[in-house]
Amino acid sequence: VNSITQQVPKQNFPPERPYTYPPPPNQHKPGKMSSILGLFGRPPVDASGKAKKIHFLDTSMPNMRGFHFAWICFHVAFIAWYALAPMGPILKKNFPMSDDEWALSVTYAVASTIILRFAFGPICDTIGPRLAMASILILGAIPVACYGLCSTINQFYFLRFCIGYLGAAFVPCQFFTAQMFAPSCVGTANAISGGWGNLGGGVTALLMPALFRMLQSFGLDEKAALNYCFIFPALLCVIAGVCVLLFTEDCPQGDWKNRALPGETAEQAAERCRLRDEGRATSQGASQSTLLPSLYDVVKNFNTITLVIHYFVSFGVEMCLNNFMPIYLLDEFKNDDGSSILSFSAAASITALFAWMNLFARATGGILSDNMNKQLSMSGRLITHFAALVGEGIFLFLFTLMPSIGSTVACAVVFSIFAQMANGTNFSIVPSVSPYKGMISGLVGAGGNIGVMVFALMMKSFGADKRTAFRMISFICFGAAALTPLINIGGQWIVPNKKTQEAVEEMKAAEKKAYGTFK
Repeated sequence: VNSITQQVPKQNFPPERPYTYPPPPNQHKPGKMSSILGLFGRPPVDASGKAKKIHFLDTSMPNMRGFHFAWICFHVAFIAWYALAPMGPILKKNFPMSDDEWALSVTYAVASTIILRFAFGPICDTIGPRLAMASILILGAIPVACYGLCSTINQFYFLRFCIGYLGAAFVPCQFFTAQMFAPSCVGTANAISGGWGNLGGGVTALLMPALFRMLQSFGLDEKAALNYCFIFPALLCVIAGVCVLLFTEDCPQGDWKNRALPGETAEQAAERCRLRDEGRATSQGASQSTLLPSLYDVVKNFNTITLVIHYFVSFGVEMCLNNFMPIYLLDEFKNDDGSSILSFSAAASITALFAWMNLFARATGGILSDNMNKQLSMSGRLITHFAALVGEGIFLFLFTLMPSIGSTVACAVVFSIFAQMANGTNFSIVPSVSPYKGMISGLVGAGGNIGVMVFALMMKSFGADKRTAFRMISFICFGAAALTPLINIGGQWIVPNKKTQEAVEEMKAAEKKAYGTFK
């Protein structure tokens, strides 16, 4: 008994949220080692307490609670962030505003998201993802609920700029999963949480009109129903923000201040925290990041610039197609009398389906990346990422050549799969670029929103010739993909080399050590 107690560090932490001592890696039998997804049971963890598998129905450990709160909170934030979009025709009728004024308001919403995604990177590095996510949701709910107070177009612009604050929820979402999951499955965790969060755009497209009609059925006139329907997504944000504060942790060790620092095991982190709380520790383990050092470390890295460009063309082009697809279908496919073959509602319904593909497409990219990582380490991730970007460019180019609605939609579906896969493969690489995971997640995420704005302006500059615009954008996708061979992480390039072989052998040795007792 004495020998056992001597091995366990004394824990003397604040009672409100004690240090969570993770189970040792060999505690849980893993089953099939080739699988990283499961339903039940506590997932195995590595030496730092990060989960090496995703067990969806387990909530006994901070890892899976963090995973579920990451995607649920981002999903709720996305619902509120995009709540105005499906109500556009009714908003323009009741406010009123022109099409150009509406488009400008969208620009304000995207611009604020770019700024705040960048800002919340170092914020997450400093205070952890739990407080960051809660502040985004609770504060972001205020402008959503205040729509009914707008009376001028400038007030509406300011409101949309403030609502863009909710788009920053993507950063703590990805930060949560990066802190909770080991390299063997972090790509899948990031991709699923990001994809299921983005699915909120598809949900709000159905939810807000249905809520509006329900309020009208209760006897409210159109203007009153419009004012009250925005209170619902605001309440969802507040509820999610309070729940993430009460029911989850920042990292496997509990509070952010108790986390295992890069290179530390859980036992070493526990000992460092014990010394700190006894007053015998130095400043080691304080905030991992200050703004200028983390910004310099991330920006000086060419890998960061490349991944920002890649998310610029994957997420940016994906949203560009979603925004302009209805107009493209109406303008390019007409009857003999010059009228459009499809109605606007039919074209919009077809386009809305692409948002629902986030249910699986982005996750597919993360799963493939993790599986290639097992075979070829980081080189495998880069190969998967390159293939997704090239596939995105190929099918966007083919999209512009299709002569019928059916073939055009088919190419758009395959394009969306590749684009969303590229989003997932990108954020499976991001956690390996820098220890400042918040900063790099914020920068790469902001790059995607910059892409949305740039490609929207590009489409507008081509006027009615949207077929040529999409073709030019496909060439940009190819150019971005060509940068992938320049990424070098830990001495590994897209072409496997000696470092790749060493990393694979190291992973196999670690797995054998962790799971050998079950053979």
